[in-house]
Amino acid sequence: MRRDGMAITIGPAAEDDLGPLRDFHVSNHLDETCHCPGEREHQIGDLKDDFPQLYSAEVFRRGSFRVATAEPGGKILGCVGLVPDEEEPDEVTWLNTFSVSREVRGRGVGSELLRWALGAVETGRVRLVTLGGHSEGKDVMGVARSMYEKSGFALYKKSTVKYGDSTTIDVLYYEKIM
Repeated sequence: MRRDGMAITIGPAAEDDLGPLRDFHVSNHLDETCHCPGEREHQIGDLKDDFPQLYSAEVFRRGSFRVATAEPGGKILGCVGLVPDEEEPDEVTWLNTFSVSREVRGRGVGSELLRWALGAVETGRVRLVTLGGHSEGKDVMGVARSMYEKSGFALYKKSTVKYGDSTTIDVLYYEKIM
């Protein structure tokens, strides 16, 4: 695919890509979600729990991942993953590790990655977790939520996490029936 003169390749991610994918996704995640004192430290403390597929080769191998790279050079521009649910692997797949570099947002890279992911789901339901309302009034992950909703995902659960003394952020759980 070509976007604004840039050649972009989307292909399977291999276990050798785990370190660079982790660095890319975590950096994007922290930049997108940390807006107030205490948030970055809290998020960093939760990374291994929030993204086990990026910290465990065993979890990574259970899933299927795609990476978008710029050519030539192979700079990572986006990624997405699918991992079977631990309790209901034949019924539920988790869409995760979905991240697109700011430099190519709005150019169809995220749409292509999401299209691949939804086409690869073999279970009856696909779920994802994203962030929402922020106590400081910031819109966290709003563009991503809009893309999910346009693709047929519906909110099925919401919780709130507290950072520091007073900052809160909503954790939103979406599901799409396939």
